Amino acid sequence: MSSVVERRDKQVWEALENGNSKQALQLCQKRIKKGEKGDNLLALKAYVLAQFPPSKQREDGLAETKAFAHRNPPIVELEALQTIQKALLVFSNGDYSRVEQDISGLWDRATKALPGDEGIATEWFLISFGHRRWKDAQKAAMSLQRAFARKRKYYFWAVLASHLVKLDPASSETDRKLFGTLSYKLILKAASDVPDDPGTLLSPGRAIQTPQELSLLLSIYQEEGHTQEALKVLGSRNLGIWSSVAKGDWNLVRLKMNLLEQLSMWLEAWTFCGSLLNAACPTTDAVNWGFPQLGSDTKGDDWRVWQCFLTACKELSYQGREYQLRTRGIIDQFLAQSNRISRNAQQGLLKFLSLGLPATEEDSANSLEYWSACKQYFERWCVKTCCFDDLKPYVQKFSRSARIDFHGHIKEHVSNRPEQGLREKTASSINVLKFDYLLNISLEEESTSRGVLETFINNCIRLYKISLASPAELPTDNLPGDDACILAVMGLVRLGDLDSKGFASPAAQACLLRAAALLDFSLSRSQYNYQSMLLLVRLYLILGAPSLAMEVYPRLSIKQIQNDTLSYNLLTRLSTLHPFPITSSGTTLSGDDRDPMVCLGKSSQIYRRAKSQMQDMVRLALEQGSYSQIPKFLDFEDKVDNSICKFMWESERRRIARLVQPRNKMSSRGNDSDYLDCKLSDNRDYDVMLNFEADGLPRFEEYLRTGPKPGLRWLCASSLSEILFTALGTGSNGKDDRMSSILGHLRAIVQGTSPVEMTTEETDNMTIMVELTNLTMATSSSGPDVGADQGDQGLEVIEKWLTTKRDRLKHAHLQISMDKLRLSGEQILPDWRFFHESFLVLEVLKALTMFFHYAAEHSKSLKIELEKPVVARTKELAGEVFGEIRSRAADMKNALSETGVVGSFVEATYEREQDQASVIGAAIEDLISEPHMEDFISRVVESWQEALDGVLRVKIS
Repeated sequence: MSSVVERRDKQVWEALENGNSKQALQLCQKRIKKGEKGDNLLALKAYVLAQFPPSKQREDGLAETKAFAHRNPPIVELEALQTIQKALLVFSNGDYSRVEQDISGLWDRATKALPGDEGIATEWFLISFGHRRWKDAQKAAMSLQRAFARKRKYYFWAVLASHLVKLDPASSETDRKLFGTLSYKLILKAASDVPDDPGTLLSPGRAIQTPQELSLLLSIYQEEGHTQEALKVLGSRNLGIWSSVAKGDWNLVRLKMNLLEQLSMWLEAWTFCGSLLNAACPTTDAVNWGFPQLGSDTKGDDWRVWQCFLTACKELSYQGREYQLRTRGIIDQFLAQSNRISRNAQQGLLKFLSLGLPATEEDSANSLEYWSACKQYFERWCVKTCCFDDLKPYVQKFSRSARIDFHGHIKEHVSNRPEQGLREKTASSINVLKFDYLLNISLEEESTSRGVLETFINNCIRLYKISLASPAELPTDNLPGDDACILAVMGLVRLGDLDSKGFASPAAQACLLRAAALLDFSLSRSQYNYQSMLLLVRLYLILGAPSLAMEVYPRLSIKQIQNDTLSYNLLTRLSTLHPFPITSSGTTLSGDDRDPMVCLGKSSQIYRRAKSQMQDMVRLALEQGSYSQIPKFLDFEDKVDNSICKFMWESERRRIARLVQPRNKMSSRGNDSDYLDCKLSDNRDYDVMLNFEADGLPRFEEYLRTGPKPGLRWLCASSLSEILFTALGTGSNGKDDRMSSILGHLRAIVQGTSPVEMTTEETDNMTIMVELTNLTMATSSSGPDVGADQGDQGLEVIEKWLTTKRDRLKHAHLQISMDKLRLSGEQILPDWRFFHESFLVLEVLKALTMFFHYAAEHSKSLKIELEKPVVARTKELAGEVFGEIRSRAADMKNALSETGVVGSFVEATYEREQDQASVIGAAIEDLISEPHMEDFISRVVESWQEALDGVLRVKIS
């Protein structure tokens, strides 16, 4: 049964949970007046006062709390200490740095008052560790290891905390040097306590006993510049790789190779790797080749070992042919085994030959052997997915004639292979098509003709259809021919790019539509194919069907940290493609998943959760003694916290709010410019999508981007718009000095030189936003002094832009008619650029409307007077542009709603309208039935209509 005090405390906590801080304070004061004493009650009262809104009472509460925290004698009850710390953090709005000295002093005094209290010192350590106050954590750990010397973990806590002070960029140079030296001396003592004789039992206390503790030692040695000592440790009997402490941890093997390469100790590296490979050779009569004996361990047949071995051989080749011969001997020894063929050894031979290190003097023979080795590798592994990736680095270096010979040979080999099942036949044929793409399309980009691409696409579709006869063993399995369909899609994308860079022509859009149709059909047969879904999301966005992309995206099952590395595939520029929730009844999405704002919110959850999750992982690592992992966890936390996607998705959310909400209901969200104060981390994974392009050329995914890759400049431009809308919405107009400073800082970055990160439309948007910002600052009564004509000059720039935009929209509008709304002729369908431009122009028009509204309301207080004729002309032009945007979208929607549109698109996708029969169209028609194609086209048209509805829903007034 709980005590009376606990029941009374519970009443206070319940009052706080119900939001009644006044009642909670009255309960505390009542108990104090009755004479109840104890630090826990006073700490609870301090926490209650921290819950009050800003007021004189709250300020007095802060002063009272600080006085209580600095009391002498100090607070020594653990619960009271924890509560006081919580109160101080609430008073500082969660900013630990504002109350750091108070909290540090609170725990320091308590630890000194009760040096034998393990709970207080441990809590101080964990709290300091969680807030990255490494010096406080080190002080707490030193106190623990002095008081509890028999508990060895406290010694390593002190070592780790000292090491983290050294690693922390925020530490002063003096602290880095001091604590770095301290961590080195402490870990050196732990290493010296390990017995030299491996048979001796380990001494108790601080002696290193686990691979993780050994890894911490090596990390500290490297950080302090003692790399040679680290290598010596890895080779020692008591702490070396094969010692009872290291237990053959393979991470230490890789570390030793890294250190040897770092120090250019090539002979030692070659000898060490040769010993590992010699021990891994799967035969009892293997030649030793003069390497030290390590027993038998098959783990040595590791590609990282082969890489280091061959790199060292190249570096040693200048000293004589002995190293080449012995290296080749090891390779041949592996390849001579009949019971187990080593893929790594075959790759090693390719690498050896590609280094220009012939084992004989005849260079011509080596060239022939190089070609022959690639051919044999394909013959051995052609039914494996790895075959293409393994051979690609070597085959792409062939001369043009050698590439032709190689491609001819592998085609002949696959067609003449002995009896094989359909799965094997499909797998080997797909590898041939991958090399066809690499050698005849990617490497021959300048001379690739439409005929070559059409033949390639047709071959891929034919193979895919044949492969459908071999069903998946499980419903969740991919079909063996899925990659053939993906290759056909890649060919269609390249064909569209050949027709028009950026897919700006109807013929290019037709290619993309056919590619999307193939993937849609493929996913109806192989519904869990990750690569197909990823490609289809990109294709739908490029086609201007973002609602379909939003339907496919959840099927990727992107979770946790993948939201940071992969969500860019859908969310990049989503606010200017589909800002409104999906309203179509045909969508498969339900509830909040229809809203792009919710999609952005779900992807942003990782950034809110990462810190607490990382702290839990760090605490678990401390408990389990995985000390060397902790710096990696902390680095990972920093990368997530400073991720560019974190700021991009918040920027997208704010732009959606600006477009969706009416002007008079727009909320002021302020501006989050924290990215200016941190080192941005770009964690986007662009390697996840299949790529068969030659090295040094753009990756395939770059063909399917909705504009350049956003970066710092893009973020700054977005913040510029956000600050402008906030200023106009609140009426501050630059009166806030901090806002003025941020505006100036952002303008300098936006207008500076940097890599291309913005589309043409975004650049136009930014230009007008900068002019509007200048006008806002110039007209503010507290803004900088400017000439009287600056306001009119700014309006003239905006007027010129509006005129150009109106004329271009009118020209595009005239082209929209039913007889031209097809995948041929001049009319271009509503692709991603159509919507991207529309929403960005609407955002500018909304900002202009807000500016003129403010100028009218505060005309008497403006610093400079705007000429009424100029203002009137600009307003009129803005209205005309708004009308053209709406008319173009409405006419396009009406045209898409006409009878027969779906049928005409089906005809065009099958290419039935052409005078001559199309090879690709016929292949697609032979694969995809007309009902399936009609269903696909209907969904695309409905998605276009949905997106066009979004354009019509935006209001600028």
